[in-house]
Amino acid sequence: MNNIREKSDGSADATLVATFEGVRLEQTPQSLAMFVNWSAHDREFPTCNLLDDVDFANYKLIFFDPHRFAIANRLLSPEAEISDVNYVSFKERDFVHYLSGVKRVAASLTQFLGNGGLLVIRSNIPKSHIKVRKRSSTGTRKYTESVISSFFWLEDILGVYSLTYCQAKTLRYLNPKNPLHGVFGKSGIHCVQTLNSTSKAQMEVIATSGSSTNAAAISRLSFDTIPGQIYLVPQFLIKGETAKMVEAFKQIAASAQSGSLRPSWLDYYEKQVRDFSPFRSKIDEVEIKMEALKKQLASLIHKQDVYDDLPHLLFESEGELEIATRTALEILGFTCLQPTSNGKASAFEVHPANDKSVRLMVRATHSESGPILVNQVTALQTAIENRTSAIKAKGMLVGNAARYTRPEQRHSWFDEPSTKESKRSDICLMPSLVLFTMACYVMTRHDAENIDALKTSLRRDIIDCDSVFVLSRKKYAI
Repeated sequence: MNNIREKSDGSADATLVATFEGVRLEQTPQSLAMFVNWSAHDREFPTCNLLDDVDFANYKLIFFDPHRFAIANRLLSPEAEISDVNYVSFKERDFVHYLSGVKRVAASLTQFLGNGGLLVIRSNIPKSHIKVRKRSSTGTRKYTESVISSFFWLEDILGVYSLTYCQAKTLRYLNPKNPLHGVFGKSGIHCVQTLNSTSKAQMEVIATSGSSTNAAAISRLSFDTIPGQIYLVPQFLIKGETAKMVEAFKQIAASAQSGSLRPSWLDYYEKQVRDFSPFRSKIDEVEIKMEALKKQLASLIHKQDVYDDLPHLLFESEGELEIATRTALEILGFTCLQPTSNGKASAFEVHPANDKSVRLMVRATHSESGPILVNQVTALQTAIENRTSAIKAKGMLVGNAARYTRPEQRHSWFDEPSTKESKRSDICLMPSLVLFTMACYVMTRHDAENIDALKTSLRRDIIDCDSVFVLSRKKYAI
């Protein structure tokens, strides 16, 4: 609500009385804000087109929306996106009229800033260009065409500037005590156009976008010889924006913060960072050592899991026995192909890690007492014959015989018919105790220089075996 205060003689006073969030504000025309091509929404704030003949010297705050200016003056289509490049054709006469208007505006805004005014520009300067069609002076062509930015006149104020675009929805203030933070807080924003550089002004970032690009969402431009300032602000998505924004910039204009909005704690923080830098390298060294220790710990945990699995070779049946068999073969350098069976005895294929042309069809089986019988060998042979792969496979039967008997007291792991059938079928009969011994032996020598040669030799012995496998303790110095 606003009204004109009457003098005692009944005439109208030139003091405007407005209400802002319950607080009575009195503003003379010289302190009012002018909204230029910016929808003010509130009647107490005057609005105009930038090219209107308005004396900006009567105002302390000017809010300018370049995007609405471009649309209102037919420099941009209303449907155009902020980052689109647009071209509009002007006749020479129309361009001269536009040129005289914006030159007058640039001079008026320069005087406004020279008087200490604050110019707030929405950071949505379109990539609009004017194509000027004029008569040629050479006579070879009737008309010539030249292209110029629709906002070339801003360079009279800012100097040469460059802009980039990025999408953003939130703000992060560098100084929470900034009056703008009190007004807008964490309100949403539509997008950000970042001013990268300008040749006539110094830029100070007040708030950055909450996105990963960390673009400058609100910036302040100041000049060496001009007391006025320019603020670039995004599109705020809050209700009651106009009155709150005017009040915030009134506070900035009236306070000593016009000198610098850079918080003192930021200088202290940067000094602390500089003082801390010599210790950064030492911390990096410690972090590298910590990462190495983490890897070492993970390796030890894995080895512990493996050690927990291997004893199943000696006392378990079916699924647990198969899992332990796979673990032992992987320790020896084999790659297991099929997944583990669901608790039922089955055959699975492996190959040396460095040679996929050699295949072993492996079956892990057990007996409650006595040796492994020949029917287990024939079952494995049948599985080999039923394979559909073109790569030839050799069989290996891992037998955990008499699993309830202590391993050193098991005298026979496979019966005699099994031995004869393995010769005929070229199948390796592997006592689970021997496989357990080989896996443990390799694990205890994992840091040895010849570990790869050792595992290759063990794999070759397994592949060449066609009877009960015997580990040569002399050959491997066990």
